[in-house]
Amino acid sequence: MADDQTPFEPWNERGETPLAVFEGASDWRESYSFEIFSQELRAAAEAAGLYEADLKPVFIGHSFGGSQVFHAARRYPEWMRGAILVDTGFGGPPPAAEGFRQPQRRTTPNRVYPTLADALARFRFMPPQGCQNPYIADFIARRSLKRAPLPEDGEGWTWRFDPQLWHKLDRTAMEALAMEESPTPLVQIVGQNSKIVQRMQHADPNSLLRGLKAVVIPDSEHHIMVDQPLALVAAIRALLIAWP
Repeated sequence: MADDQTPFEPWNERGETPLAVFEGASDWRESYSFEIFSQELRAAAEAAGLYEADLKPVFIGHSFGGSQVFHAARRYPEWMRGAILVDTGFGGPPPAAEGFRQPQRRTTPNRVYPTLADALARFRFMPPQGCQNPYIADFIARRSLKRAPLPEDGEGWTWRFDPQLWHKLDRTAMEALAMEESPTPLVQIVGQNSKIVQRMQHADPNSLLRGLKAVVIPDSEHHIMVDQPLALVAAIRALLIAWP
């Protein structure tokens, strides 16, 4: 990560980027569900004008975002002409021995760091992996932070994400889809060295992904857009031209 404290651009009156620019800047909910996520996907597509075209849109989601796209594709196939899942796994958190940090119930807010440099130094990918393009990770890290009061005095930096997300999330709707056939064309893009994919390959066949065709991006892990951004863009463009 970069070690300076340069604020983001475009600036607002406090020298920060307006909250609406970044994913994760919306308010936290008292509870989350895949139905809520699906309705938000639809609202975002409408706001972007994607339903003004002659063809319906193709929904694309990475990791947890892919599970949301999967749910929308199963429940509301009329919304889209296809769905692309990017290195998306299902089935809950894997054992800590596989290198994943188990989500824990937290009663305290996200830590507030005194400087931007301190916060950037703590940025990590999950599951753990290296980073071939640090400038992309730096871009993501800076836009994952917001200003927050320090416990003592003054302001520092903290993460935007809701630390209670995994414990507020109702998974029952996703579990109910396991026995249904998908009327929506689905395809995966996966990282060759992804821990998510490795875990799925060594586990029992997952009914949610059984028979799903996959495009493998060489020399990449779970965060393909950081490891191989151009290859990922090329794969998506090829799918949009030739598929579904």
